[in-house]
Amino acid sequence: MYNYFKKLILPFSIGAFILMLTTFFFLYEQIVKNNEKAEEVTLAAESEAQKREELRLLDRSLALIRADRARLDTHFSKSSDVVPFLNEIENTGKAVGVRVQVSYVDISQDSTSLRIRVSADGSFKALTTFIHLLEHFPYILEFNSLVIETTAPTQTDAAGALIPLATPLWRATMDIKLITFVK
Repeated sequence: MYNYFKKLILPFSIGAFILMLTTFFFLYEQIVKNNEKAEEVTLAAESEAQKREELRLLDRSLALIRADRARLDTHFSKSSDVVPFLNEIENTGKAVGVRVQVSYVDISQDSTSLRIRVSADGSFKALTTFIHLLEHFPYILEFNSLVIETTAPTQTDAAGALIPLATPLWRATMDIKLITFVK
């Protein structure tokens, strides 16, 4: 029986060796697959962390430029801001002693500019001051035409006769294009 047991040990050892070898390679394959999955998860986590950091940096940048953007937006006129823009022109004229009348308003076909025609009456000094203030508006204005002419102001007396006045009256007619217009 001892010899028989010796003969069984060799096949049993070989079987146990093969079983352990297959178990080893199976577990080794599982470890390799788990390492690959762990690397993928790590890369995904790093990518998400990088995206979050970029979002934080973008939020900080937006917070820094928010005030500048608000100031920049004041230089653009929207289609809903046409009336306040025209009121601002008229108020500027009143401030320097010029009577302003807007006679034409047109939005261009591509909605990128606004054309207006303005007539202003007053003294020569007041008109030049008004034009100077228009040139320095916080909008980009393009003067397509500017005509300044004088009229001989007269006044009628009680008998109906015309009496010329000492100070001449000046009239400026301007065709202005508002470039910084956003629809």
